[in-house]
Amino acid sequence: NYLLFLRTLANYLIQRGYMSKNPCDGILAKKINKKVREVIPLTTRNHIKTYLEHNNPAFLTLCLTTYYCFIRRTEICKLKVKDVHLHKGYIIINSENSKNRKTEPVTIPDAFLPALSTHLAKASNSDYLFSDSDFAPGRDPLNPKRISDQWSKMRKELKFSNTYQFYSLKDTGITE
Repeated sequence: NYLLFLRTLANYLIQRGYMSKNPCDGILAKKINKKVREVIPLTTRNHIKTYLEHNNPAFLTLCLTTYYCFIRRTEICKLKVKDVHLHKGYIIINSENSKNRKTEPVTIPDAFLPALSTHLAKASNSDYLFSDSDFAPGRDPLNPKRISDQWSKMRKELKFSNTYQFYSLKDTGITE
């Protein structure tokens, strides 16, 4: 974006006679790499589910939030228990926590309601939905990097490909 701006500015200055040559001509644009993540097949998802049920059920619920509700990692870290309306079947993403700066409800699919309900069983409304306390509801906010770190750790333990990234859950959920 900066390079595009500088090129445009330099061309403007050349047209007006303030410069004779565009100093940006020799600078190559940054290459855009293709995404390396893949949709996660059902057998792999079942392995992940079984592993997390036994090792970290709260992280499983977090993963299911991305898979079923397509909520971004950073948005998940800012959700509070009061944002979840189980009986009405939606989660509110507040504008100050949203990438697009809009307050919007996100539907909770019926298949996800039992796991989310269990996750919230002992939580208070002022708690974060996923906290720094091993992804359980709690007072301390979760750092988004911990999600990626936990995902990488799990992926290594299960010997899964690096193409199965955390956001593969969102891609897979959308595809399904």
